[in-house]
Amino acid sequence: MDRSERLRLEGKKDEMVALNKKIISISKREGFEKEEALAYVNLSFIYRTVGNYKLCQYYLELAGKIAVHVKDNFLYTKLYHEYGEMNYAIGLTYRALDYNSKAIYYGKKLNQRGWLLGNIYEKRAEFILSKNSDSAFIYYHKGFDVDPSAFNSSLIGYYHLQQTKNLDSASFYINKAILLLKRKTTGHPNVEWCTLTMHNCFSNKKITPKHYSFMRNLCRSYKGQNG
Repeated sequence: MDRSERLRLEGKKDEMVALNKKIISISKREGFEKEEALAYVNLSFIYRTVGNYKLCQYYLELAGKIAVHVKDNFLYTKLYHEYGEMNYAIGLTYRALDYNSKAIYYGKKLNQRGWLLGNIYEKRAEFILSKNSDSAFIYYHKGFDVDPSAFNSSLIGYYHLQQTKNLDSASFYINKAILLLKRKTTGHPNVEWCTLTMHNCFSNKKITPKHYSFMRNLCRSYKGQNG
């Protein structure tokens, strides 16, 4: 899936669709059911990001049929995570949280779970932020605990900027993000660029919550969930 990830980061959706359909064709021929299902999840992610929820649902259902008998925790985690994202996107937050809980359950079973489980925690924080900001704060920290990346540190900084209005705490976590970048603990160059830009704006006191929100969402679009 490395090439699929690279195309996603570059925003080449048409190429990513073509690649995953090719993966599906090869997987069917060779009997690689897990790889076939993961490609369906990737396609679901692509169509969700462009607002085609009908196709998003269609590919999730195909992946789900395979997941029933493949019984793989990584596949379960990715599948339920994407189901959560889709339901949140169409306004069904209660269902999104239910799927997110399932993704967390299976994500905890993974041996190498940091980046994916961290993203799932971060998304749960986003789902509940408007109604329960204190719980959202806990999940932002859970995300950072399992995936101490510059991106997740910057999200905590953003939380303080928006919710607690504590500029000292916001600055602390943005500066921590920069230290993490220097140690190269984050994986994607585009995420590093976003985080660095946020830090520079914040340090120069030229940033507003609206600007920070834009940069955060840009980082998230690069980071995505189907890495």
